[in-house]
Amino acid sequence: MFNHSLGIVGATGAVGLKLLQVLDERVDKIKNLRFFASEKSAGKEIIFRNKKYKVEALQSADFTDLDVVFFSAGTTVSHEFAGKAVKQGCLVIDNSN
Repeated sequence: MFNHSLGIVGATGAVGLKLLQVLDERVDKIKNLRFFASEKSAGKEIIFRNKKYKVEALQSADFTDLDVVFFSAGTTVSHEFAGKAVKQGCLVIDNSN
């Protein structure tokens, strides 16, 4: 059974929202879920499995409580922030080139 803490960078974009749909359909249990996006999207709410989550600003993200972080915000964002997530102990799955 999958029971990890997950983060999604680019959560408010089309790929991030599709990833949420796939997680909802295929993953039974998620221990912790956090969403990250640009300053412009920070503070927005995402509803997942009847629970509201606030989108966090990626620029000030701390990934230390996450096991896996999905990046779907483009190459530039991945180059800037994926290394930080890895250094903080996360497995990074990057959708950019």
